[in-house]
Amino acid sequence: STRFLQYEGGGYNGDSPMILGDGRDPYCTDVICPMYDSPLRAAQVVEEENRRHGVTGDGFVDEDRVDKDDKRRAPKKRPYILCEYSHAMGNSSGNLHHYWALFRSNKHPQMQGGFIWDWVDQGLSVPQFLDGNYGYGGDFGKDSGKEDNRFCINGLISPDRVPHPACFEAKYLMQPISFRLRENNGEKTAYFVDISCLSHCPPFSELVFEWELYGVETEVQLAAGEFNLENKDCPFPSMMAPANVTEKDNRKTLGLQKAAKAAAKLFNEGHSYLSLVLSAKLAVSKPWAEKGYAIASDSFNADSLLTGYRVAFDNLEDLDEIEGEVEVSNNNGILKFLSSVYGAEFDTVNGKLLSLHTKTQNILVPASGIKHCFYRAPTDNDLGGADTMIPVEGPQGFIAGIVKILPNAHALVSYNAQWCDIGLNELVSNTTKVTVGAKNNEADDSDDSGSLNLKKMNHLKVVVHEEHYHKKRLRFSTAMTYHFLPTGILIDVDVKAAKSTLSLAKSLPRIGVKLKLPGEFQKVSYLGRGPHETYPDRKSCGQMGVYSTTVDDMHVNYIMPSENGGRADVQWATFTNSKGDNLRISYAFPENDEVFEPVLEGMDLNEKLPKRGERPVDTTGAQFSASRYTVEQLKTAMHQCELPTIDADTPINVHFDTAHMGVGGDVSWLPKTHRQFRVGGSGNWRYQIRLEVDQTTPVNLSATLARKLKSSFSSITSMRNVIVTKSSSSFFTSATSK
Repeated sequence: STRFLQYEGGGYNGDSPMILGDGRDPYCTDVICPMYDSPLRAAQVVEEENRRHGVTGDGFVDEDRVDKDDKRRAPKKRPYILCEYSHAMGNSSGNLHHYWALFRSNKHPQMQGGFIWDWVDQGLSVPQFLDGNYGYGGDFGKDSGKEDNRFCINGLISPDRVPHPACFEAKYLMQPISFRLRENNGEKTAYFVDISCLSHCPPFSELVFEWELYGVETEVQLAAGEFNLENKDCPFPSMMAPANVTEKDNRKTLGLQKAAKAAAKLFNEGHSYLSLVLSAKLAVSKPWAEKGYAIASDSFNADSLLTGYRVAFDNLEDLDEIEGEVEVSNNNGILKFLSSVYGAEFDTVNGKLLSLHTKTQNILVPASGIKHCFYRAPTDNDLGGADTMIPVEGPQGFIAGIVKILPNAHALVSYNAQWCDIGLNELVSNTTKVTVGAKNNEADDSDDSGSLNLKKMNHLKVVVHEEHYHKKRLRFSTAMTYHFLPTGILIDVDVKAAKSTLSLAKSLPRIGVKLKLPGEFQKVSYLGRGPHETYPDRKSCGQMGVYSTTVDDMHVNYIMPSENGGRADVQWATFTNSKGDNLRISYAFPENDEVFEPVLEGMDLNEKLPKRGERPVDTTGAQFSASRYTVEQLKTAMHQCELPTIDADTPINVHFDTAHMGVGGDVSWLPKTHRQFRVGGSGNWRYQIRLEVDQTTPVNLSATLARKLKSSFSSITSMRNVIVTKSSSSFFTSATSK
């Protein structure tokens, strides 16, 4: 007789993966095959098994360590394979890099991988339903699986086989070749690169290795070439290496002299912030891909492993020394500004930016202002919890209400329910105080602003204090300081969350501002991770670079509309219309607020799990999005066809977030976003937004301002990644964030 290798529903003594067992019972399987173990739990299971069977760190069995009291007939060393993990439902698959750090770790060789659930969204398009949009459980009649809801819509690709952004993350993490750029120790004649291959790597004789150099100043390739390996045989694959094979046996190290020489020439010509992109491409066509397809790619800083482009956070001390003038007039509390590049109006009574314009063009939708935003349209994972898994009708609705008041409700109730319970989706903002000052260190009460007789100056400061309430309960206090300068508007933002706001939500969705632009500003370029959608916990595949796209192309058609189209670590974004008018929005925050996540070679179970911070770990810029749909419209619609009709005149909603929660992905039925990608911490945030009109250079957001200011924070800081400039329409391969 034989046993199952793996059986999802199998169980002994209650140890069934389907009912939250860990799949270890030896009477069921010859592999350890749990469902949806977290990365930490996965490492715990493997290490517990090793201790029970006396398996040492080098993979051998020490009979003196075997648990003699364990009578179960288990194999001494079973592979660990997750029968399901990373539930890819909608905007999901966050935290995937944590799993792959374990799968690739030498510390746990029996941890062999798992199966993402699943490959394709199983939506159906029926013409008589939903205008031909893809439907899911309950969409096709009374008895069409309403209780299943969207749990057939959980693939890496859509029903028509278009890859979701999460598919690019999976592709990068699974790529069969890894590149690592070594510290050169002052060596300028070559880049030294370690190349390692894994068990599913094609022979090197069937690959072409290429290097490319890109810079932030241009969207074209600056230099390129090929590099060859002396030995075409693949190094011994690490995932199959015996215990006595060292890391050195698993890789080849190359010196790329031609790439270093080309970079030196470009630096001498005035280029800066160059990136080195390495890739492995098929030299011959395969049944599964054409010749030239990139099976692996990574990007590195071509100047130094420790520097990358960053927008400076200004210390504000020298703003009064800026050259140029702004003409200011005051009409009963409405301040009008006019410089050589922009005009603006500001209501000092209500603390609102009324307009930003050139001589002939409104840049912001009139009277829309700049507003705080603390809520996002919920993703499928944000809706996962006992309150949504239990239908709300009848007595079960009562059960859902009981769940919300349990002591450990945060672990059971969906993120969205927590956010709505504290009113993040319907906050009422009250302006409590507005001050106006002609100098950076002076301010007069706004009540007296009607008597101010201001004409020309190089700097005027307006401070707006607000409180944000839900049903008379204070949720946030904010101060937004507008600095009207000759080159544009610098906005210094302070946000403080009330203690109850932090205690009543496991994580906040976002901390940021939103603006509304006329619909004609559809062309977008930005410096951040791309070219596709990236989020704080799903950005390993996003190369840092300058990308060009459109507002409409940024929208991701998830079958259930939700938060979508975001770009992580954005330094600036420019919006342009057909006439060439443009608005540059840049972002900065203090470097000492950054928290970086260490590279995981395994999981040290003696270390405490990271706590949620003010921002997710590895945040080096803003989370940016632009859409013709509002948050409320995305929240309300259950299918794409239920969104309002849009056209080229529909206004554009722009979000710049200093903190944005990850999308999660371990499961979709409980609030399980990893702690380090949640938002909260001390509840204090400070950041800066700059608005500048008709700025054409992509490097320096405000050339005049940067020359005059003595920033307390360097504009060059560690990014562990660099600048790649490519059009999003021509870029397909994915790259690294490390």
